[in-house]
Amino acid sequence: MKRKFAIGIGVGSVLLIGIIIGGLTLGNVFAQTTTATATIGFDKAAAAALAQNPGAKVKEIEVDNPAAVKVYEVEIIKADGTRAEVNIDAVTGAVVPPSTGLPTVKVTMAQAEATALAKYPGSAVVASRLEGCGTPVYSIEVKTTDGKYYVVTVDANANTVISSNQVQVPGQKTVGTMRGGRD
Repeated sequence: MKRKFAIGIGVGSVLLIGIIIGGLTLGNVFAQTTTATATIGFDKAAAAALAQNPGAKVKEIEVDNPAAVKVYEVEIIKADGTRAEVNIDAVTGAVVPPSTGLPTVKVTMAQAEATALAKYPGSAVVASRLEGCGTPVYSIEVKTTDGKYYVVTVDANANTVISSNQVQVPGQKTVGTMRGGRD
């Protein structure tokens, strides 16, 4: 009997200590949440979105992560009936441009085309930005002044040619080889 009572007191003490520590931890979480969510609020976010779109009405306001509010996503219905989403900075109330989902790079597509054309004079036929393979790059298809076609890969941050490959197009008889490395 005394042994069960002693075990009960021991377990109870462990639970009490756990509750105290858990309470302190939860207190810190709540304090962080309160600090992180000190924002302009839904009303001001709606007003900022409507100021950019006269005659519109707010349909919905969303916050993706309430514990770390950075942007209010305000869905509006414009005066012409079309829907739009306006992102509002949760601290400043400024309109935030929509994200492309792509990381920011230092080189524009026009600069990358100029780099490719400096290596292979001619004209840029097709240009695109590629992601997901580590370094963001531009892939530029160039038709040279002598009629050959090259796919030139340009680093989107360093503006240097990473690789180039002569490609065959219908009516062209010769195909070059891939040249890797930094040119």
